[in-house]
Amino acid sequence: MTEVYQVKPDDKLLRWLHPGQFNWEENRPTSAAFKDENMSVDILCLTTIEESYSRAKKIGKNAVLLFLSRLNWL
Repeated sequence: MTEVYQVKPDDKLLRWLHPGQFNWEENRPTSAAFKDENMSVDILCLTTIEESYSRAKKIGKNAVLLFLSRLNWL
């Protein structure tokens, strides 16, 4: 069984994107990138960007977005 990993505030997360989920003129993801009810991420310390991108291509995603998990809660 795979060990459970708790995401830490400083972890870097990788989100697979379809090209239509990225605004190329503004160099940023669109809100559509985060509206998928089955959204999942890779955790960079557990994989590499290359491995994540390779898995993404297998299901038709053509980009990998890196973002920080740290959130500022109100």
